[in-house]
Amino acid sequence: MKKTKIFMFLITTALALLLFNTKVLAASASLSVSSSEVTKGDTFTVTVTANSMAAWDIHVSADGPVSGSGINEADATSDGKNTTKTFSTTYTATDAGTIEIQLTGDVTGEDDDNATSIGTSKTVTVTVPATPTPTPEPTATPEPTSAPEPTAEPEPTSTPEPIVEPVPTTEPEPTTEPEPTEDSEPTATPEPTKSSNANLGNLGITPNDFTGFKMGTTSYNVSVPYEVDAIEVYANKLEDSQTVEGTGNKNLKEGSNVFDVTVTAEDGTQKTYSITVVRLAKEKVDAPNINNPETKIEVALASVQIANVTLNEPFKPNVYTYTATADKDAKDVIVNGSANIQNALIDIDSPKQFAEGENIIKITVKEKDGNAKKTYTIKVTKKSEEENDSKENTIAPVAVGKIDNNKKSGGNSISK
Repeated sequence: MKKTKIFMFLITTALALLLFNTKVLAASASLSVSSSEVTKGDTFTVTVTANSMAAWDIHVSADGPVSGSGINEADATSDGKNTTKTFSTTYTATDAGTIEIQLTGDVTGEDDDNATSIGTSKTVTVTVPATPTPTPEPTATPEPTSAPEPTAEPEPTSTPEPIVEPVPTTEPEPTTEPEPTEDSEPTATPEPTKSSNANLGNLGITPNDFTGFKMGTTSYNVSVPYEVDAIEVYANKLEDSQTVEGTGNKNLKEGSNVFDVTVTAEDGTQKTYSITVVRLAKEKVDAPNINNPETKIEVALASVQIANVTLNEPFKPNVYTYTATADKDAKDVIVNGSANIQNALIDIDSPKQFAEGENIIKITVKEKDGNAKKTYTIKVTKKSEEENDSKENTIAPVAVGKIDNNKKSGGNSISK
């Protein structure tokens, strides 16, 4: 009996250890630098390693005597599964002092209910090597002057003649000692180099914010519903020495509204980011004729957006032909939109992916139990590598529905 109790205790203890050692890996991100001590002019690498994540929004910035671009990565895995990512960037130390590298943002694992906030930092010490003082070369000592040879005595003759005294030889003049060489003047210490970085860390609006910000892209487009008559423009500096103008609360008029945000670097370098906010027109719905019960609203497309595509003309339900431009990075054709009546059927005829040049997208909306229908044609031109400039346009969906290619979905209340 005693052996049986001991055996049962051991089994219970093992099960408890297994349960307590079960650990669910949560999404996380770490920050590292290639060197914590560098010399002015040296470069060093900053690396972010993110684990067990299905979505991420990661930002790295540097503060201090440094130049270079930070890290701004926001994306998600296509299948919603966890993955491991590594992001790196290179900085250059510009002067003596301390550089602070900051990691901010959040990561989300596939099983996480909420995003995990990340915030950590690293410091890098920058030194300036002392300038050596040149040592003066020693002055050569002049060689001594040779003494004159003595005059020979005359031989005596039979008749002694008076001895002629020799003329004394002139003594050589002393050699002038060279003047000492002056010490070299000390090298002046160069003034600290001011940063020329005029890039933003982030840019956007509230509400109806857009995605896809890149510090090298200076132009963005976004559409908002008619009900949104005011927004707030926000911007995050990449360096504390920068100044930013153009943010804050902005009123919207119907149609196009352009807002410029100007960044000034420490050395005076400026960069302007432009946001075009299109406030959509108010939808007009004719009231049915109460004297004619057969009067009904004519079916139409209420709104449409195509990911990574900018319409060249404002969308109107009674206009059926449009042209548009796709960014060079646009790949999959993703259309968002809604009909003006419930239970309407929407049919999409388009390629699966964008090709360079012209791409035709046809959207047909029709009544579920009737013959009335409307067809909208959009000619989308994708830029080639040579034609693409630095401007990238991202449209934020404003409709409440999403249309999958070559599939039908009805109504104007499709889940996003």
